[in-house]
Amino acid sequence: MDIKFKGITDSQYIKAVSSVLHELCVYSKPEDGSSDPLYRNLLALQGALRSRSVLAILQYADSLSSQTYKDAGKHFLGNQAASLVRKYPFANSPIDTEAVALATFHHNQRRMRRVNRKIRTWKATTRVIADRDLATGRSKPHICAVSAMRSYIQSVLGTFSLDRVQQECDFSSGASVGVHGNATNIQRKFAGTWSVTAPALGPAMRALWSNFHSRCVILEGPYKSFDEVKFGNVIRANMDLVDYNKISVVPKTAKTGRVIAAEPLLNGFLQKGVDRYMRRRLKAAGIDLSEQGINQERARIGSKLWETRDSLVTIDLSAASDSISTELCRLLMPADWFEYLDSIRSACFRADGDEESTWYETFASMGNGFCFPLESLIFAAFCKAAGTDNFTVYGDDIILPRSRALYLIELLTYFGFRVNVDKTFITGPFRESCGADWYSGEDVRPFVQDKTIGSLPGLFSAYNGTLRSWRTETCLSGFRDHLYKACPSKLRFVGLDNRLTDAYFIVPKEVFMVSPFTRWDRGHQDWQWKALMASPATDPILRNSRAADVATYTVLRGATPQALYTLRYSEKRKVRWFPDFTDRPQLG
Repeated sequence: MDIKFKGITDSQYIKAVSSVLHELCVYSKPEDGSSDPLYRNLLALQGALRSRSVLAILQYADSLSSQTYKDAGKHFLGNQAASLVRKYPFANSPIDTEAVALATFHHNQRRMRRVNRKIRTWKATTRVIADRDLATGRSKPHICAVSAMRSYIQSVLGTFSLDRVQQECDFSSGASVGVHGNATNIQRKFAGTWSVTAPALGPAMRALWSNFHSRCVILEGPYKSFDEVKFGNVIRANMDLVDYNKISVVPKTAKTGRVIAAEPLLNGFLQKGVDRYMRRRLKAAGIDLSEQGINQERARIGSKLWETRDSLVTIDLSAASDSISTELCRLLMPADWFEYLDSIRSACFRADGDEESTWYETFASMGNGFCFPLESLIFAAFCKAAGTDNFTVYGDDIILPRSRALYLIELLTYFGFRVNVDKTFITGPFRESCGADWYSGEDVRPFVQDKTIGSLPGLFSAYNGTLRSWRTETCLSGFRDHLYKACPSKLRFVGLDNRLTDAYFIVPKEVFMVSPFTRWDRGHQDWQWKALMASPATDPILRNSRAADVATYTVLRGATPQALYTLRYSEKRKVRWFPDFTDRPQLG
């Protein structure tokens, strides 16, 4: 079956959004003829869509999302209308999102240079004052807070053990310096040169040597795996000594992109070990970075009980990972931990076309393997210093009692962080955290379309994404109709559940039962339906002297023999019956 789909054009998408706005305008129009901000902004956004002015569209979308609404229903309607266009990448947009993202990135680096100077001065002045004015009790700002943060971080991390950290080292599936594009699997990483910074070379060699299987790969066979001298020679012969990671821009919103960095290969290998170890230590301290539901539930509670004296509030930061300065980490981290992390990070960066490296003023860029647990740990320490144990953090998503919020913001601001005022909620009934939006305890999370619909799986995903809640399902019925009609009739596969959200349209049972793409399996007494099933696209096996050892290493890391090496951005799609009953026993 031909499953080609041309995609939805900007004109088609605008038409679909306009149908939603028309319904919302009719619904929200004041009966008494008074002026209503929601109605007024919906009309303005509708006009901007009609004129195809991207700047005007984004302006009125921002107006809708920044309004304070008197009830959950209006809050949802305003933000849902805005969320359909705020992150959508219109083809005729005059905004160079890559240039904006790079400009913001460089601005943050300059800002962090000032923060580093400030902290170095703070440390030197503190030492002098403590020696000179001990009797008078005078002290530098936030000395007690810094002491509390240092103690907390030490208690969470514990004594540094190089052996334990190196036991967790592993290669990621993402890009690195020298290995990029679609094929970034483990065989490609072993086949090329191994990029590494000079300070990380020694730890990388020790970590690779400590793992028997990586040792076999590098020395090409188990019978040579005990020759440490040859091991070192092979590493040095194949390594590519660099002093930078490589930054690039990925989509974020219609106004700006997001700067990420690809680390040198062996640096990423070491950083993965720190990431795993830190996550385990944080979990032991009550901070589980594998679970967002805790933050989401606490945000709901804070929203529901917002009128209580000390309700939970949510705080979000702007460019959090780009605001963790090197001197702040040096100030707060135990010396042995800082020394090791400093040796395996990338101290410089380059963008495409750069011939020279630029020094980072931040400690861990987005793309660094231990960036996320490190920032979670630091923000947890800030909450602790703010005087509360009743806090949760997930990256830069912070939740704590209202009574400690202002002091926490003061601490964060003093040490170089900026609060995102658009996503920080201390007063009022609204709370947001980890992708959950609550208004007086009600779910008001809108559906967000942040990419063009250029494929059939993308069409299915967009359609099914509008079914996330009863509010989105009701509000976006017209939007779904446009998406459904845009799909060729021979490809309108339907299903009953959300096990595969990008393989078919999820529809009510009465629609499902009359579809030509469904059937009742009498043998198994169950429904089946046609679906656009995905399977990973595999990378051909490279035939070289390391092939067998790399395959063994890959299987031990969790890969299946049928798909040893997969491609990042490619997959195979075939129309098949779902669920597959071939492995289920026949009835009777």
